[in-house]
Amino acid sequence: MLKQILLILGKIFLLWIFFSLLFFYAGKYIPFGPEQTFLTAPFSVLFFLSLASFLTAFFIIHGQPLLAQQHRLRGMLLVLSFFFGTAMFAFVRGGGSSHSIIYITVTANLLLFANLLGTWIAGPLKRPAELIPLCLVMALSDIFSVAAGPTEKFAETIAQYYRSGMKGPAPVIDFILFKIPVPGAEKMVPLFGLADWVIIAFLAACAAKFGFHDNLAGKGLGEMAEKKRPVFYFPASLAGLIFGIFLAWYSGVFLPALQLVVIFFLAYIIPKYAQIRKITASDLKLMLGTLLIMGTLLAIRFILL
Repeated sequence: MLKQILLILGKIFLLWIFFSLLFFYAGKYIPFGPEQTFLTAPFSVLFFLSLASFLTAFFIIHGQPLLAQQHRLRGMLLVLSFFFGTAMFAFVRGGGSSHSIIYITVTANLLLFANLLGTWIAGPLKRPAELIPLCLVMALSDIFSVAAGPTEKFAETIAQYYRSGMKGPAPVIDFILFKIPVPGAEKMVPLFGLADWVIIAFLAACAAKFGFHDNLAGKGLGEMAEKKRPVFYFPASLAGLIFGIFLAWYSGVFLPALQLVVIFFLAYIIPKYAQIRKITASDLKLMLGTLLIMGTLLAIRFILL
């Protein structure tokens, strides 16, 4: 079984690297200039996020069933992925190459890590309705983190690093960003953080587990799993992520991606499936408690400013 799992993970890793190198060298040998990036950038975003989504579906269909009860093995794979990313960071910070191929490899590793972790945390859920309070907790926690927590500091650090022309050593946060090559762009383009794809993998795994059809462009994960054949997978959660990326690019208005991922997913799933609307009293208490705690913390934070 270990050989099968490693083969599945290896395919995901190598396919991401292959297409990233294809786009990277296309930008080198085809005369794209910065003025063409208004076309190449959105195309690259749509292509790579669709690829990442397809590879996530591939993992859920072929890898997740093998790892469902193998918690120790999954934990070991997550640790190996973590140490691989740490080694890449240490190599770059230690004076090694910071070539784009390094960041292509880092992003491939982040995709594996996100799929391993996101599908794992979907396991304990027993009822579809548990998704609503859980999504609310995640969204509000992220809002607090962006407004007054560590994400605020991370965003400032990474923004300053890119405004300076990426001079000096890269901050740690730069190594947990998904980056893609865009023909015409001088450097790899950062899109979103690791946590955003962990949540997309989590929601996809929940959709597969509870039989939800969340694919906006074809067959659901359940049907794909029956035939053991992943096809084009464009979930509602991915639409939220892409909307957030394009909104930030073209309007300068920043909205945390995780909230949009959750909102688009729930807005698509809740009207379609009655079972997700069966909220219990304990679910309501959790949601109200979360709202109260996060609201209080935000109020304290801004009062003390």
